[in-house]
Amino acid sequence: MKLYKICLLFTILVFVSTCFSDNYGGKSEYKKDALDNIVKLADAYINGLIKYFPEYAINYNLEDANYSGFSDNSISGFNSWYAFEDSLYAEFKKLPEEYGVGEKPWYIYGILKEILESSINLRICRPELTRVSHLSGWHVKMASLCQSQPVGTEKAREEAILRWSLLGKYVDNEIDNLKLGIKSGYSTPKDIIAIVIGQLDALLLEPPELSDFYSPAKRDSNKVFQKNWKELVLMTIYPAIKKYKDYLQNYYYPAARSSISLADVPGGTKCFEAYFRYHTSLKRSASDIYTISEYSVKINDSKLKIFGKKEFNTDSIRQIIKMIQSDTTEYFKTKDEILAFIRNTIERAEEKCAAYFNELPKSNVKVLIIPEKDEDQQGSYFIPSVKDTSKPSVYHVNLKNPEKRLKGAIETEIFHETFPGHHLQLGLSIDNKNIHPISKLLSMTGYIEGWAGYAQILAEEMGLYTSGYSRLLVLGRSSRIMYVEACINAKQWTREQAVDYLLSTGTYISEQSANQILDRMIAWAGQYSTYDIGLIEILELREQAILTLGDKFDIKEFHNIILEDGAIPLEMLREKVNWWLESKKNK
Repeated sequence: MKLYKICLLFTILVFVSTCFSDNYGGKSEYKKDALDNIVKLADAYINGLIKYFPEYAINYNLEDANYSGFSDNSISGFNSWYAFEDSLYAEFKKLPEEYGVGEKPWYIYGILKEILESSINLRICRPELTRVSHLSGWHVKMASLCQSQPVGTEKAREEAILRWSLLGKYVDNEIDNLKLGIKSGYSTPKDIIAIVIGQLDALLLEPPELSDFYSPAKRDSNKVFQKNWKELVLMTIYPAIKKYKDYLQNYYYPAARSSISLADVPGGTKCFEAYFRYHTSLKRSASDIYTISEYSVKINDSKLKIFGKKEFNTDSIRQIIKMIQSDTTEYFKTKDEILAFIRNTIERAEEKCAAYFNELPKSNVKVLIIPEKDEDQQGSYFIPSVKDTSKPSVYHVNLKNPEKRLKGAIETEIFHETFPGHHLQLGLSIDNKNIHPISKLLSMTGYIEGWAGYAQILAEEMGLYTSGYSRLLVLGRSSRIMYVEACINAKQWTREQAVDYLLSTGTYISEQSANQILDRMIAWAGQYSTYDIGLIEILELREQAILTLGDKFDIKEFHNIILEDGAIPLEMLREKVNWWLESKKNK
């Protein structure tokens, strides 16, 4: 998934439910007061998040939420949030540490523990001082928020005007935080700052009526409000954007670091490890991340070389990928051909899933075409149905340049995003009313992307690939991105070294695509590793189950154990599988 769509996906998954079932799959007894105490802390975290970050309220769909203000992004505001986290963690530490695996207290305790500890651990990186990002900076998030701002009533209009009249102060705080970051040795790398400056220039060139920030006026028929909103865009929002852009260009960029490695910030590799845990839910040292990724790349490369030697008479990874890409039968002729292929592939995948899963999501998948005007900026992405499971999830597809689109690449993307990937896993999680909302609050990306990566491999077992090269394309990229990320932040690779590696191994065929992927790694360190580390964990657990159970291994039962709790920390997933295998052996 594209990063900004991943951010959107994780945000819209957040919603609050007050009804919990007592059936969490556990068999043993537990004390009610223990459960009550854990649930109270989990609920307190949710309520605290809404209080300190009112922008999130739109996605909670709360009738009495505050839509008239922004979070306090000043240093004192962040310190207040940190103090809240610390007080909650102090109460959390008073709870018993041992609960029966699979029981309700175990489930909520483990998720709350990971959310609090990974967030507190991330403070070593001082993220509040480096929030310049072309993928998740304030200008990106605010544009999305503006498109969701409630309008249509007098109260909603008043709240909208009040909120967005405060944007200037919000931007002033961002600038003050960046100034403090420079003084403290923390900054965003110059490469990312340059991209953001270009984005801000483009925003300022847009006529107000075409801007995302004009969305509230477009969605409200009140003429007075429309007039007032246009004035607000011109007199408040655009000047705030310009002020921020001028600061970045004239002061921040010259003073920022040139290095792309987190090893060169005050926290050093500990900062990279903190980001890695924040995204993957696993505690690993930088050297361990490097070793794991290097070993995984060698395993995958050995499989590729065996195939290449047999089919193309070469064991050069770059040449093998080139040979795959040169097969003209692997490309499409028209956009209609791609669209028909996508719809047929989703249908086939859903049918085959019945043999591998006990349950399928209640919601369906709807395919929508990304407009031609957005094809250059927008890749394909998936948005799940969250508020009404009777409505379909939506898979937005980019049909540009069909003659350059590999069938194998499109197949692997489909299985990642729909069946048996994101749509199946997220859909089952949304259908499951037994899951506490804390699990949807900060979705465990290592689990979610790990499952989607596993789905690409499972698709081969299911006989879903029609292109003989699909699986090889997965092997060609699997773990290589995590390896590059580890080399940048543990071995202090430069941009030139990283791009050269991606091109020389055939992972990406152009400097532009290699640089784009690298920019994403820099802007959100650790996030790209979620795909590979989660996949490795699930594959190891499955191998462990097969070795333990032998011919009694049931793929449907294994998938149920992996999926039934929704997105959980990977350490909890391993604990759950070990518990399940032990109970199977005892029986």
